[in-house]
Amino acid sequence: MGKWRFSKYYFWLVALLTLLRLDHARAAVVTIDESFTTRLLGRDFEFHEDATGLLDFEAVRQQEFQPNPFLVPAFGYAKSTYWYRFELRNATDVERQLFLELAIAWIDHFSLFMQKDGHWVQYEAGVATPVGKRSAQNNLPTHKIDLPAQSQTTLYLRIASSDTIVLPIHLHSAAYFASHIRIKDLLYGLFAGIMAVAAFYGLAFYVYTFNQAYLYYFLNTLSWLAMFAAWDGYGQEYIFHDDFWWNKRFNVLVMSSSLAFGALFTLKILEIPSYSQRLTRIVMGWTTVQAIMFISVFILPYSTMMQTASNIALAFPVILCVTSFTALRHRMNIARYYLMSWVFPIIGVAIFNGLVVGLIPGAPLFVYALHFGILIQSLFLSFTLSYHLREATRNASVLKVSVEAAGLAHSALMQNDLDPHHFTLAYRYRPCEESGGDVFSCLQDPRGHYSYIVVGDVSGHGITAAIISSAFTGALNATVKGLLSTGLDLEESCTKIMSDLNQVMCDYFARTNHFASAVLVGIDNRNGQAIYLNAGHRNIFLKSGDKVSTLLRGGSLMGFHSTSHLTPVPLTLTENDMLLFFTDGLVENDIGRSQKTRMDLMANSLKSQMEPQAVLDAIWESITPSQHVNYADDMTLLILKLRSLQPPASRTGQASA
Repeated sequence: MGKWRFSKYYFWLVALLTLLRLDHARAAVVTIDESFTTRLLGRDFEFHEDATGLLDFEAVRQQEFQPNPFLVPAFGYAKSTYWYRFELRNATDVERQLFLELAIAWIDHFSLFMQKDGHWVQYEAGVATPVGKRSAQNNLPTHKIDLPAQSQTTLYLRIASSDTIVLPIHLHSAAYFASHIRIKDLLYGLFAGIMAVAAFYGLAFYVYTFNQAYLYYFLNTLSWLAMFAAWDGYGQEYIFHDDFWWNKRFNVLVMSSSLAFGALFTLKILEIPSYSQRLTRIVMGWTTVQAIMFISVFILPYSTMMQTASNIALAFPVILCVTSFTALRHRMNIARYYLMSWVFPIIGVAIFNGLVVGLIPGAPLFVYALHFGILIQSLFLSFTLSYHLREATRNASVLKVSVEAAGLAHSALMQNDLDPHHFTLAYRYRPCEESGGDVFSCLQDPRGHYSYIVVGDVSGHGITAAIISSAFTGALNATVKGLLSTGLDLEESCTKIMSDLNQVMCDYFARTNHFASAVLVGIDNRNGQAIYLNAGHRNIFLKSGDKVSTLLRGGSLMGFHSTSHLTPVPLTLTENDMLLFFTDGLVENDIGRSQKTRMDLMANSLKSQMEPQAVLDAIWESITPSQHVNYADDMTLLILKLRSLQPPASRTGQASA
């Protein structure tokens, strides 16, 4: 993240901090003696700024050079070309091989001009020059200098770039450079290896749980790794080689990717959508902006895109802080670990910036402070993922027990109290989750005259719907039992049952926004007279003799209005008539057949079969696939057959009781 903090205004911060601790003495001659190993050359330079970028080497030699007061010159995004001049003297009696290294890989042109055999020779390095064509093989722009014994020479450097210009330029002896390369490559290999392991650690979690937070962590960590590979020159050395277009634009692509996936990871790991829709929209808006940046890099000039991406990226720490503190306010314990993990990149940025302004020496440990900060952050986030998975597993276990308990309670309340001598019943229920909102009950009026068949569907799925449907069934049972002390006839009893159920759903709708549909058929066991009431539910089918008819829906859903307006439909049932009830999941789930086809199948099966179980099997096996399918809604199918009416003797006995 250090790179995008260099804007054109950053130059003045560098200048101020450097001037507070440096004098304005003219550049001294850099002397190479037997003890020389390495040197940061910033204050040894004189420089000239070519604001036009058009001067050639001969013209520049005629210009006036000024002393450079900066240990590490930094100019931000600039269109100027910068020329540096310094004197180099070999005070030993042997030829010395030296290496001039720019510790930043994203500079386009890092050209060296030096005399050889009486002529000025130009050597190229930087992004615009493939690694294989440089005088020294290194992922960072580097020039090899052969300095004869007891000699002194003047060297010129030309620096121009479409990126932010920061110039930590080191001069190394051959022995130091070889050791430096080994250590640098070893450290970077270790860094890349650990980052890759951390990334695939998140991928393994995703494969195990399918939690998107782990997938975004994997993509975010890989994006960080790709970004550092590009910034440190390894992308050019091993992937893009001499493709200047990709070497530059890949910087914006990986930056936008890391910021987008980082934001999505934050959104998911802190579960922001569960308690803040506004913050969710902000994060998604940020992600959309990064997607636009990703696409625009293929269209707009690189320098414009890089500056825009860098400035936009400054908002990312704000998003991190706001989301983390919001999560903490909502008692998300994982937000503590997540917020702590970002301390390490911040420290890395501070050390890197201190290195740039010369307040911290250019030791390898400090040069790669930002890398270490991101590395430690990724490792810390890996522990955060472990904590998140452990908590999720624990919560899932608790939830599973709760869901199973709710499912058992829900199923226990679904009952069939009808007299098997007079009614035959077949039913099948399949929730789309561990428990669901479908409900049915077949109850006998305690007065012995009437039977009630109710099928309902509470909105939603899972444990909440199961709890509400259990309350629905409990209210139904209580209402039917309460009919013992009333003198209501069949129609009045059915109307009271539906009215009481509507009141229960009105209470739940006010608190949870859950509503319900329901259908009720009340049957007079003595003469087969029946009442049909429908509160926004699916139609039912009636088979009488060889004819199958549809009893259409009517009335409003339960829960919306305190007073239900339902129209009783009178029916007359005879022996061997059958009724078919179902919930909408049976015709609306995406399982390969159209709704009309499934409705026709139910009607035809009811017409062709004589027993409820045969009807159920014919429908269920045809509509529901045998293989495992993730259904979107609960499914209930119930078939009732009136086998016989109560004989007169039985009616008399029950009446006297």
